[in-house]
Amino acid sequence: ILASGVLPAAKGMAPAAKAFTYFFDNDLAEMAALQINSSAKVSNHSYGTTTGWARVGGVWFWFGDAAISTTEDYKHGFYNNRTKAIDLLVNLSPDYTIVWPAGNDRGEPGDGTRPADCNQGTGYDCIIPEATAKNVITVGASNKFTSYISPLSITPSNFTSFGPTDDGRIKPDIVAPGVNILSTGSGSPTQYINSSGTSMAAPVVTGTIVLLQELQKKLSGKQFQYSSTVKSLLIHTAKEAGPQPGPDYSMGWGLLDATAAATTLLNKGQEGVILQEAKLLQGETHEIAIKPLANRKVTITICWTDPEG
Repeated sequence: ILASGVLPAAKGMAPAAKAFTYFFDNDLAEMAALQINSSAKVSNHSYGTTTGWARVGGVWFWFGDAAISTTEDYKHGFYNNRTKAIDLLVNLSPDYTIVWPAGNDRGEPGDGTRPADCNQGTGYDCIIPEATAKNVITVGASNKFTSYISPLSITPSNFTSFGPTDDGRIKPDIVAPGVNILSTGSGSPTQYINSSGTSMAAPVVTGTIVLLQELQKKLSGKQFQYSSTVKSLLIHTAKEAGPQPGPDYSMGWGLLDATAAATTLLNKGQEGVILQEAKLLQGETHEIAIKPLANRKVTITICWTDPEG
């Protein structure tokens, strides 16, 4: 996100931004404290609950609960108390945008003593619990590509976790390249490495959001959009990805398109482009009058911050 470009190929998405960095073991309290102080309104979480099969010291280990299921990890797609707390945090701070990777459980067969992850290897139903939250932006990993010719130009990585959530919602929300991404390493102050994972795709989205918030402030003076507005902007402008038309459980609403999202902000208020934020109280209605041109496609995206489950 922040690399200054000492190695130009590894320059971050938002190199002039400022970061507060923490270890992940006390994240909810730290995230809440940042909102009280209004210190940071966009956060990246390239980590999550270990689910299903995972290698520990080169040996396959299963992280499920055999008392609940002996064949699959119940945590896949599961909305738990931690997920609830994440949604509550956004509900209390609606201009706080949280980005979470979908997980990397596809392509993990295990040692054969239990079925493979993701619905016995079919690839679906293996989003990690934090990424099932309603009010976060959940990011899957696509393979890198040279140019976008059609939706078939974008393919999912062989590890990125697919939805749906256990209650049937579409996750991930969006995808970004997450295979062999050149970035800073932790081995030394000057190390650069190639890494793969949804944890590498998520920062691409987070860095883009920081830039869009910067553009928003320059255009209107309003520093932070609602997180629901950010999500609507990203999925509204996403490029169609994969063989399935429309939003789906593998790549959500499609590939992140930073240029299209920024262009929509720049064209706000011009003919054909409406972008509104509103607070809708219980029992109220909110109407927007539109006059579509004949034979002209109209695309409408509505997002909201939902109460915790």
